[in-house]
Amino acid sequence: MVLADATYTTEWTDRARALAAPIGSLVDYAAETAGGGRLFVATASSAPNKQHPTGAQTLAAVARELGSRVSVEEGALAGLPAPERRWAGGGVHLLDYGARYSHAAHATELAPKVWAALVRPWFEGVS
Repeated sequence: MVLADATYTTEWTDRARALAAPIGSLVDYAAETAGGGRLFVATASSAPNKQHPTGAQTLAAVARELGSRVSVEEGALAGLPAPERRWAGGGVHLLDYGARYSHAAHATELAPKVWAALVRPWFEGVS
């Protein structure tokens, strides 16, 4: 599964602290992919979402819910611009680009780089 700035929810865990509620189905799938048998890549931006959490806030909630299954990692992956925050573990890659890319640029500018750096190599390694 590859999501280009598509992790949005309308729910808050704690709005005062800007903590979005995690999307259960994304957490469940990410937990399955943490073992490495599947791939889950999600990019997110801090593009405003009216009174709702941003994609970046929701992605952080998914990572929080995954707990020890994914870890915060520094820097960029080869072939990708460095995100503001990156959580990874097994087949999970959660990439928060903050305001570095517009919402639309995740699908038009960033997604081809994600496919080249993460998706294509993963498929080539699948037997």
